[in-house]
Amino acid sequence: MIQLMHLAPAHTHAQVRNQTLDGRAVMVIGEQAEDETFLALLRKVNPSFVMLDYPAFEGEEVPMEKYAEWINKLHPNVITVPDVRFNGAKTLERARQFYEYFFGSDLLPNWPCELLVVPQGKSQAEWYECLDGLMELRPDRVALVEEVEELFLVPNADTTKLDDYAPGRVGALMALEYTRPEVRRTPIHFLGLSEEMEELYFAEYLFPGWVQTCDTAKCVALSNLGIRINPMPGTKQQKYPGRGKRYFQKMMNWDLSRRALLAQNIGVLDAWCKAKEGPLTEVESV
Repeated sequence: MIQLMHLAPAHTHAQVRNQTLDGRAVMVIGEQAEDETFLALLRKVNPSFVMLDYPAFEGEEVPMEKYAEWINKLHPNVITVPDVRFNGAKTLERARQFYEYFFGSDLLPNWPCELLVVPQGKSQAEWYECLDGLMELRPDRVALVEEVEELFLVPNADTTKLDDYAPGRVGALMALEYTRPEVRRTPIHFLGLSEEMEELYFAEYLFPGWVQTCDTAKCVALSNLGIRINPMPGTKQQKYPGRGKRYFQKMMNWDLSRRALLAQNIGVLDAWCKAKEGPLTEVESV
């Protein structure tokens, strides 16, 4: 079963808190460590598991000292090692700097935590080179960003046949199992959703236990835009418009309809993540 890491909303999203934070495994955004109200909320609800994301998607570069401050305030169980979107060489450079800083300082966490690396690259060769360098650091987990699926597309795939179809990042998993079998022992996290929702089902069906977590950041953004996640096989998600800097720290219009849609979309994701026997054909609204 794939576990959902629910985005923990800032305190301005209190009206959807029970759907995204209370009693759940969560993903937090580093800047939230600077919000004392949010920190108090996080300590109060005491989520079962906390993953700290790095703002590479927003194009930000955080100084090591600042990132260390966030880590020590948020007490994450999984720390995302700094990466640079689409840049394999820079990602590897930043990761090595982080490892040196992390293990060479007096700021090592005094609670159990793991390190997650995020291979990047504009080409398959660059991505592999970055991955190989990151694996030399012996990370605890590896994350696959949504854009990786473009590097491992199967040409002329027949989407009606299971053996020929590799939705989303499943093609990357297939390639890794063949070219980098040692990575099979490292838990995978899917950063963000794919526009092909079936990737969650096929990842679990073909590689049980390898993809262990997926986050709901994109789910929250889509719900706020009024976009329903479509769980039907063979359908693509409505194109994601992206988000700007500090998106999750801003006030969102969570009216009743948006809240109901968020609950429904989370229900869809829960069902996909828990699916193991046969493709899903429909998911009941919640």
